[in-house]
Amino acid sequence: MGNDAWIYRCSWESDPAHVAQVREFVTEGLHDHGLGHLAYDVRLVVSELATNAVLHGRTPFTVTLERNDGMVTVHVTDQSDESPRPSVPAELPVSGMGLFVVGHTSHDWGVRPLPGGGKSVWASFRVDD
Repeated sequence: MGNDAWIYRCSWESDPAHVAQVREFVTEGLHDHGLGHLAYDVRLVVSELATNAVLHGRTPFTVTLERNDGMVTVHVTDQSDESPRPSVPAELPVSGMGLFVVGHTSHDWGVRPLPGGGKSVWASFRVDD
């Protein structure tokens, strides 16, 4: 990790009420490091990822916010092996566009299966954007 690297991690039970706490968690972490300009985009993306963890993962989940190598990355990890599937926006009702939003708001995103089960869905943001 570089000199500007840092990491924050917090876990929640699978409850829709915790999504607002997740947004505040990432906002505080970004502001603590002078990265408030990223707060809107990171909050939007982590809200979608945490909502997916609650609705589809249905297990406790962990949010990790980290900065390394000029990027801020948010990871939402749960114990479900079910990977999220992006949908085509034209075919969707009002709900179901979360991964479309994640893909268009973040620099990059992906899903990583975890050893022993579960997954981590992550999205990255350039610090200088």
